[in-house]
Amino acid sequence: MNTLAQNSHNDYASRLFDLFAGAETHHGTYDHLQVVAPEPGEKVEIKKSARTVKSGPTLVLWQRQLAGEYPLGVSPHRANDTCVWGVIDVDQYSDLSHAGLFERIEREKLPLVVCRSKSGGAHLFLFMAEPAPTASMRDTLEAIVKRLNLPSKTEVFPKQKKASEVDSTSWLNMPYFGGDESDRYAVKKGGLGMSLAEFLRVAECKKSALTALVDLATLRSKAASAMPAAAAAPTVAEFEQWFADNLPKLKRAVPKDADNCLFRLARDVGRWAHDVDIDEDEAERRTRSAWHQRGKSDDDFDQPWRYNLAKGKRLGDPPRVGESRVLPVSRRLSEFTIAPVEWLWTGRIAVGKLSIIAGHPGLGKSQLTMHIAAKVTTGGEWPFDEGVARQGRVLVLSAEDDPADTILPRLLAAGGDPASVTVLEAVRAKDGELRSEHGHRRSGPRARRR
Repeated sequence: MNTLAQNSHNDYASRLFDLFAGAETHHGTYDHLQVVAPEPGEKVEIKKSARTVKSGPTLVLWQRQLAGEYPLGVSPHRANDTCVWGVIDVDQYSDLSHAGLFERIEREKLPLVVCRSKSGGAHLFLFMAEPAPTASMRDTLEAIVKRLNLPSKTEVFPKQKKASEVDSTSWLNMPYFGGDESDRYAVKKGGLGMSLAEFLRVAECKKSALTALVDLATLRSKAASAMPAAAAAPTVAEFEQWFADNLPKLKRAVPKDADNCLFRLARDVGRWAHDVDIDEDEAERRTRSAWHQRGKSDDDFDQPWRYNLAKGKRLGDPPRVGESRVLPVSRRLSEFTIAPVEWLWTGRIAVGKLSIIAGHPGLGKSQLTMHIAAKVTTGGEWPFDEGVARQGRVLVLSAEDDPADTILPRLLAAGGDPASVTVLEAVRAKDGELRSEHGHRRSGPRARRR
């Protein structure tokens, strides 16, 4: 690791040490080399090697955590019955949508940071700008559990309200074990993972004041108050109203959108069938009739209807009456916190932003792109003494250059690491066939370039 990268690593460890300040008398750890990968949807078991160490977390331990050498567990409960962070531990390991959870939290305007846990569940962190009473933190987190409609048995940390009640074995595994290579990362819009630097920036910006705890614990859900019908269980009568509102959309759809309209309707009818005992045959009959009125045949109806209906039945969570209304979502500019731009290449390419290299053909745009990729894969130095690239992986989507005779030679010539580059060649359709760019079928071992 070069000097600049080492300094960044130490800075991240120091900021995490402050962000997750907690119990000073003990910390937790386990032997990560003994952990056996579980089946999908099952919890990662660490009980056999987990232990509590009678000393508090240190900066060195955080550095080892980021290096992937020493898993660190911290308790938020401090000796004076205060804490600067708390967490909701969502122990759901299968069918958990981190993207959906993020969207719910954003809708409710909650200052939580969503992190993926080691087993694939979620940790919802609440960070404080100043120490808060642990009793207040617990009350707030328990109120948020109800507000997000999470299972009543969902655990929150700190687990106790007083230091005298604290169990020294009650600690939480920290995120970013292994740094940016970790599978315990913070989540942003769309379920995408945050880099460690991005997580720290977001977490530090979202720190709450003490007065916010009371507001969070008592404020009613704006979404619930705006849509009181959603609080009640869906009924057959509500489905009939919803179906009557949405079937005409199939009749009115422009020709190029008719198929997609049928797909959406069939899927949403299936979602209703998951929760309510609706008359599926009658819904199909009425939809087929509307399809025929468009001059469409049964051959274009049967397979899409069956496929999307079954898909909807797996999803559940039917669209409720009134949910289709499109309303503006706005915030006062004063509610935002100024945040610095995070740079991949200082002054040129920002992290999380769209950067475009534009120019006439033959000027070397692809060549420059591979040069940038090479620097990222090796943590190399940027030109003009503009710093060092943060080492990472690269995904290449190319509809023009062949990986074997163009992309790989260019990367190697630029000094890149091909093991850190993934090329998206095609997607596999439901029928099992591979399709390359623009949906073209692939007949050979690689996508045919077009």
